[in-house]
Amino acid sequence: MYKNYLCFTIVLILLFINQSNQSFGQCKTGNCKDGLGTYIFEDGSKYVGNWKNSKPNGKGTFFDSEKTYIYKGIFINGVEHGMGKYMFFDFDTVIVYYTYAGDMIVVKGNWDYKHPQLSTEEVNEIIKNDKPGIYNNTKSEMLDFSSNKKIKLLSEGGVFKTEVNINGIIKLHFIIDSGASEVNIPEDVVRTLIRAHAIKSEDFLSGKTYVLADGSTVKSARFYVRSLSIGSITINNIEASIGSKDSDLLLGQSFLKKFSNWTIDNKSNTLTLVK
Repeated sequence: MYKNYLCFTIVLILLFINQSNQSFGQCKTGNCKDGLGTYIFEDGSKYVGNWKNSKPNGKGTFFDSEKTYIYKGIFINGVEHGMGKYMFFDFDTVIVYYTYAGDMIVVKGNWDYKHPQLSTEEVNEIIKNDKPGIYNNTKSEMLDFSSNKKIKLLSEGGVFKTEVNINGIIKLHFIIDSGASEVNIPEDVVRTLIRAHAIKSEDFLSGKTYVLADGSTVKSARFYVRSLSIGSITINNIEASIGSKDSDLLLGQSFLKKFSNWTIDNKSNTLTLVK
């Protein structure tokens, strides 16, 4: 029965995407098109949270129709994306991270706490099998970006740094470097992400030769960072180079160019990002 509960989640998320505007569902309160609203589905399940283009976008909570679990997390275009948690009424909370639509990593907790017949591998297989039917969410998108965002920076050694969450797994301080063509992540950090199953083989790109400030060149391996989060802002699918283990973490142009404008205020030590 528990296996069916998880399947219901995926099926209902598909309903979010394909059927949110059809007559059998009803927006009970607020704005279920572009704003904050509560939507009741035909089967009695409920979504409460942020909406954009008539789909759940941003922070939201999904209530199972059978009152078995609640899912709290981030949604993009109607599907789970980023960090979230399943709170079951009969056993532990399970914290998960969706790197892409339907592509889940179990961060903390056990699916089989009181249900040993269903392993984590089986849960992942369920999601994997349903993935082709889920909305294709591989394009770069921004979460929680209703206005210009100001990010507090740390001034250290003549450079500005900010804390960044990489693929929802690890938080590290990056240097804001507009002179770098791409985001740079040292190889030891990349290895940590690989061990955490937050980087997959398909994420790697062909190598590229870079010209350094002193005129010398260096060839570097590259990969797609699935998500970089600064505060409430998340940017998906950023090209990054893999530097040596003693290289700096850099927020280069492959990240900064996602915004129409960005500025640094030297007096207040803040970074302003404009969508």
